[in-house]
Amino acid sequence: MNKGTARLIKNIKQFPGNAVVNAGHNLGIAAKPVEKTTTREYMDLVSDIYFLPGAIEQIDNTLNGRPDKKGPLSKVQREMVMKILVLSDSHSTLSFMRRCIESVKPDAVVHLGDHFDDGTAMREEYPGIPFYQVPGNCDRYRCMPGQPEILIQRVCGVHLYMTHGHKHSVKMYLGALLRDARASKVDAVLYGHTHLQDCHREEDGLWVLNPGSCGYYGGSAGLILADRGQITDCRILRDEDLLRSW
Repeated sequence: MNKGTARLIKNIKQFPGNAVVNAGHNLGIAAKPVEKTTTREYMDLVSDIYFLPGAIEQIDNTLNGRPDKKGPLSKVQREMVMKILVLSDSHSTLSFMRRCIESVKPDAVVHLGDHFDDGTAMREEYPGIPFYQVPGNCDRYRCMPGQPEILIQRVCGVHLYMTHGHKHSVKMYLGALLRDARASKVDAVLYGHTHLQDCHREEDGLWVLNPGSCGYYGGSAGLILADRGQITDCRILRDEDLLRSW
């Protein structure tokens, strides 16, 4: 269970009565009264409503007795934002990756290869954080044979296309990579290999992120912010960015 879901369940459990029932019915989902709902049913309810547009606002408004969703984001809404840290091309340099993880405190980490075993080492060092990894062109002997070179998966609710990029010739052009990503109907495509930072949004809404190298040139990383299954921001992180509170 991710941290956002856990917080929502905690908030729901603290509120007596039929708040969740009302919020659920407003969203077209039937639910039992809170006091008669098991933990498993709480989880099922949350999984049903978590990624529906407006779900968090409606639940939060119901829990706090607010009639509408206008005004600044509430504490519950702010806490629901998920952070995906994207790393690539560490080349056996782990110090910057550690600083990123300690500073950002991400809900998930993606490592895009070169070197694959660097990501494995971080996964073992931070067992409470989900890690997603793909091998790079330098990883022939650094991961198990048959390791998928492309991952297409939902991470923190957003649909990601993850690959190192060498098989798509990203040092020459991005056409093949973007074509395959669009065919997969993802929210963002993540790649590495070039050691060059790239963070932009295509005209059709597809996010494109290359975090650069977290092992060379002082190090850089990528950060994706996700709220209710949608990407709200995508940016490059450098050493100076790690001094702020995330």
